Amino acid sequence: MTVQTGQSVRGSLRIHKLGEHTVTWHNNRNLTVVIVDPDQGDVVGSFSGMQHFRGYRFEILLGAPQSVPLLMGTASLVAQLGYAISPGDWAFRAPLNVEDGRELWTPALEFAVIP
Repeated sequence: MTVQTGQSVRGSLRIHKLGEHTVTWHNNRNLTVVIVDPDQGDVVGSFSGMQHFRGYRFEILLGAPQSVPLLMGTASLVAQLGYAISPGDWAFRAPLNVEDGRELWTPALEFAVIP
């Protein structure tokens, strides 16, 4: 996956449920990810902008992997990077909320920011 610096992108992420708990999240139908430094794992960026809240509940069911809508933005959260994530190799992670109150995270998945 690639995204242009200063831009956002919508895509999908395939998730396979391995545990016994239902994995859900409550939002506006998008799994909004954070950008992380691939070496350190620190959160360095995210989507910034308005999203309409609809109170949508999405479930990952037992069985075959499911594609879920993904939203990624390249707004920087680190002053040293400026306003947008600079071109290069980065990674993203997505939060998944389990019904018992735990927050799980996907592994870091690599992608590229392009000029």
